[in-house]
Amino acid sequence: MKHFLTRLIIFIAVAFVSQLALYIGIKAVLDAKSNFRFSRYFRDKTHNNFVIGASRAVNSINEKYANENLKLDFINLGFNGQPYANMVDLLDDVNAANKNAVIYVELSSLYDVEVEFDNQYAYYISNSEPIKKSFAGTVYDNLALLRLNNEFFLRSIYYLSKSDNDWLNQNNISQNIINEALNMKPYRLAKRRGQFIKNLAEVQNKCNNAGNQLIYFLAPYLPAYRDKAIDFADILNIMEQNKAKYKFVNLNTINLPNDMFADRVHTNYKGSVILTDSLITMSQKFKEN
Repeated sequence: MKHFLTRLIIFIAVAFVSQLALYIGIKAVLDAKSNFRFSRYFRDKTHNNFVIGASRAVNSINEKYANENLKLDFINLGFNGQPYANMVDLLDDVNAANKNAVIYVELSSLYDVEVEFDNQYAYYISNSEPIKKSFAGTVYDNLALLRLNNEFFLRSIYYLSKSDNDWLNQNNISQNIINEALNMKPYRLAKRRGQFIKNLAEVQNKCNNAGNQLIYFLAPYLPAYRDKAIDFADILNIMEQNKAKYKFVNLNTINLPNDMFADRVHTNYKGSVILTDSLITMSQKFKEN
């Protein structure tokens, strides 16, 4: 029995070390070669302009266009479904690595915190102290191979030979979706108003403390959908009442035609070019102060 237990302990130890070594080896190759947005960021954390948020950030600001046509150093760290808690980890990492940068945060990413913490960000435990801290003591902290069981790992492989800096919606909104928006019942964008206000202050304080400039922006909604939001005016009013504290660009003032929307809350590639130009132009008043 004693010999069996000894062998079992040795086997577990070897398995534990082996899975960690395998993760480190695979991760090292992908970190060096992948052109997935987070891999690109963690390979070179310093840029002049950062975009953070969920899918509305991804599809409204065109990183490739900003860099190649406007000659700006942009990186879009938005990702579909990015929960607020994970967004804050990325923000903390950006703030720790940069000074005097401009950070653009898409406002609707702060509306609610009902979406659960996304475990796939554990893939970057070895790249980020804030992410590592968030997963401390979890199974991902101890079993490294579990960090590879997610979409980020697969995207890191997929983007080995190409970049995702033009990963944007290509389709046009259908008339059926427009009709559904016209006929839908009134709804609330920010279901937890108090939490939204708290998130605004938290993100602003983090950027202030790091010496980076924060500019909030609100990506456009399809007008027919936006007009049914009973708190849209209230959200704008919150930003207006706090304009001495928060820099804010409302991209809903841009009159986009329907063919620049992919659905009721996302623009497509054509719309992203207009919005990227508009965000840069409308933000100049803040950068000059």
